[in-house]
Amino acid sequence: MDSNNLSDRLKYYLIPGRPKVGSPALEVHNIAFEFWMQFWTAVFKKNGVVEKPNADDFLRQDLISVILHDNKVAALHLYSYFDLALSASKSHSYFTSSYTEKAMTEMQLQNARHVMSMEYFSVAPEWQKKSQGVSLAVAMLSLGVRIFTRSQADMLLGVSRVDVGVAKLSYEIGGLPLDQNIQLHGTPCDLVGCPKGHERLPNGPQENRLADALWSKRLELPPFVSENRFPLKKVA
Repeated sequence: MDSNNLSDRLKYYLIPGRPKVGSPALEVHNIAFEFWMQFWTAVFKKNGVVEKPNADDFLRQDLISVILHDNKVAALHLYSYFDLALSASKSHSYFTSSYTEKAMTEMQLQNARHVMSMEYFSVAPEWQKKSQGVSLAVAMLSLGVRIFTRSQADMLLGVSRVDVGVAKLSYEIGGLPLDQNIQLHGTPCDLVGCPKGHERLPNGPQENRLADALWSKRLELPPFVSENRFPLKKVA
């Protein structure tokens, strides 16, 4: 399917992870959460993991990136910002549950302080490339790179699944291995960091055109849902 035709069928939202009372993001947030819970419950079950996704990991996000089609989630990505000068940040469950001592040391060697995490990268099965002709995964990652570039974070972080090719995409956008072949939730993962200035858009001209189109008509609820501690630079 042509990326221009596809962009007309999709809506791209940027919403806060914890909307305030009366926020216009409420409906999209609920739709995104229900998809997230079902999607990752299925992933954990497939991998033979007893635990279920923790809603705390959804609510703590600073920014949620959602692509909808007919009010259903086609793709989803979650972003958080951390200041590693704060001891509490290094003790946050995001790091203690997934990042090895080696990975934390590598971040320190890279002088990473303000970091942006990319988490829970999700594409609905019916929107996989094989059925649509365009990879929404690549388009969503392209959108995430745009957000990182416009932020004041100095490193992009990801716990990247090897089994579904996310680690490969993470290196494609300029990521460097912090540690590799880590088993998390029954899934082989690489811990990847991309220093500011190393990032680049993923391969895929059609997907990047789709990302351009979605970015140009993005819906920010409320505008702009940048994170207070390291706000996004003025968005073009």
